[in-house]
Amino acid sequence: MENKPLPTLVLQEADSLPQIKDYLKNVKEYIVSLHDQKCDALQVLNTYSDLMDQLLKELYRQAEVNFSKTGQKRKSACALVAQGGYGRRELCLSSDIDLLILYDGKADDFVKSLSMSVIQTLWDAGLEVGSATRTVKDCLSFMEEDLTVMTALFDARLLAGSQELNDDLSKGIQKYFKSEKNRKLFYQKKLKENQERKEKYGGSIFLLEPNLKESEGGLRDYHTLYWVARVEYGIKNVYMMQDSTFFSVGEFIQLMNAVRFLWRARNELHRLSGRKTDQLTVESQEAVAKALGYENGDFLAVEHFMRDYYEHASVIRQLTEKVFRRVQKNEAGLFSKTQPGVLDDPNLKIIDDQLTATFKNLFFDQPIYLMKIFEIAHRLNLKIDDNTQDYIEQAIDIIGDALIESQQAHALFKEILSRPVGLSRILFLMNDLGVLSAYLPEWKNLRFRVQHNLYHVYTVDVHSIFAVQEWGKSSKVFMKNPNKLCICWEKILFAKTYSLLRFCITISEKE
Repeated sequence: MENKPLPTLVLQEADSLPQIKDYLKNVKEYIVSLHDQKCDALQVLNTYSDLMDQLLKELYRQAEVNFSKTGQKRKSACALVAQGGYGRRELCLSSDIDLLILYDGKADDFVKSLSMSVIQTLWDAGLEVGSATRTVKDCLSFMEEDLTVMTALFDARLLAGSQELNDDLSKGIQKYFKSEKNRKLFYQKKLKENQERKEKYGGSIFLLEPNLKESEGGLRDYHTLYWVARVEYGIKNVYMMQDSTFFSVGEFIQLMNAVRFLWRARNELHRLSGRKTDQLTVESQEAVAKALGYENGDFLAVEHFMRDYYEHASVIRQLTEKVFRRVQKNEAGLFSKTQPGVLDDPNLKIIDDQLTATFKNLFFDQPIYLMKIFEIAHRLNLKIDDNTQDYIEQAIDIIGDALIESQQAHALFKEILSRPVGLSRILFLMNDLGVLSAYLPEWKNLRFRVQHNLYHVYTVDVHSIFAVQEWGKSSKVFMKNPNKLCICWEKILFAKTYSLLRFCITISEKE
């Protein structure tokens, strides 16, 4: 594919709107060409943002020239600032242009003129624009009341005008978060907002028609963990997260690969629809999969695409949850702590209601704990702490025939399945950490597998776990007759070594 030249912009003073429209048309074509050449997704977003910067800087310059011709004197300092996604240089093809006109003192005629010479011009050129005109004091006041304003200001980036004003805003935000009270309030608000968003958008990553931005495991989760990292460690950009104690190198690579996938899918969705949209409808999934180069094979191209989507969304969801847990651990003064619990096992301990391995190589030295820890966590209704989850993932490869054929491991797995209350929670955790795929080799083929029709709302692995969960609920019918319950449970749930999960695997393979 022939490379298109990088668009350039020089505005004439009179009637510049046609030139702006022509520039934006060339910019969109250039960005699409980068996208079609499979350039790095973040590079595509950054390049579009940089080209938009050129336009905004030129409009600001033109506004200054035009105002100087009036003979008036400017009475207040002023700055044009990109914020939100534009501030992060994350513009997709149909993203909003989020701007802040920052000034000090009383807004003079130049500040007022910017709304017409910059904001209105962008609207007239066909762009979607979000804007606000505020002092630094106003910004700091509004952000205390509105979490959306706060997170937009996190990413404020000077385009033109007063560097001092922009620095004052940055210093004000930093000062605000030096307070433990303010940090705690922010974390609490974000946790609540996240929960409300998940409930609104389906409460699962495994939706038939996920929202690339707002669904669980979507871009908003990624932004949330980034904002939390900014508050906790004071990082200035996404790439600084790999230098903090938030993520290991492997986790950061996983995160950025997942984010690149979502950005590329979102840009393609914008291109195909010709507008801003984030919903991967059943109809759009096939078109996006084809455009991104997926082909039919053992599965349909769209099923390959959606399987990749769920896998990447799962990474983002897990890391977002891990970030919040690490913040609670790091900020000892902000969150209540509980005393260590008593556990009759020298290799495990309970701290803050979480099951913790006493040493890093536990699962290498004693592989049976790869099953035992889940049985204990399920029986005592405990979570497993982040470090221990990391140790489990690192040891997954040692699960081989010895453990699969182990009678002790079989007995522990059977014990897990025999307790219906909370069973889906522990199975989902085993699935997330890769233990089910390692212990049940056939399960690996089901993980993130999609059946592209309106009847399968979730991926095959999630459907299978839900089937086990529903069986657990149905067991309550037999509670009045313990003998009948025992007979039914033994004959149906444990008909084979891996019981209902084996049954789900067999049915799914036949389908």
